[in-house]
Amino acid sequence: MVTSVLAPPERRLHNPVRRDAATFLETSDESRGTHTLIEIQLAPGGGCEPHRHVRLAERFTVVAGTLHVRIGDREVELRAGQTAAAPYGALHSFANRSEAPVTFRVEFLPGDPASEQAIQIAYGLAADGLVRDNGLPRRLSDLAVVVQLGQTRFSGPVAVLQPLFGLLARRADRKGAQRRLVERYCRF
Repeated sequence: MVTSVLAPPERRLHNPVRRDAATFLETSDESRGTHTLIEIQLAPGGGCEPHRHVRLAERFTVVAGTLHVRIGDREVELRAGQTAAAPYGALHSFANRSEAPVTFRVEFLPGDPASEQAIQIAYGLAADGLVRDNGLPRRLSDLAVVVQLGQTRFSGPVAVLQPLFGLLARRADRKGAQRRLVERYCRF
């Protein structure tokens, strides 16, 4: 069975819109780049849309509850102590389909400071009320920065917008928006 690790309170991020929390247990800097380890407390009905990452793999390990993970065409139901891995570039998603919260760990392999920043920015925007009901940033430029930092690629109808995210992220970077988001929301 996986046990929870206590982390300093400043490493716990809360999203009041999605009603979930992320606690950074180990950053890429702390692991000398080998991995990033985050513990997620996902509310009933929570999860993410299918996506892929171009520079990292992810491993999901359930601490408590039941997590549904889809990797490519395969879907698994994970319980405490069970693990599933999404290789580099694999289409994947996760969801809490139960009536109770689920706690799980997600490990980025290798560690990725930019993805860590993307998560901190996304949670910070949510805490400041700057996201839609689905948790996505209201400003397209903010969404583009988060997508670019996390090197996230979407699937389905949203995938047609992927080139636009790259353009908007470069424009936001020229205007200093990424720097402002990092300064405001990235604490570690």
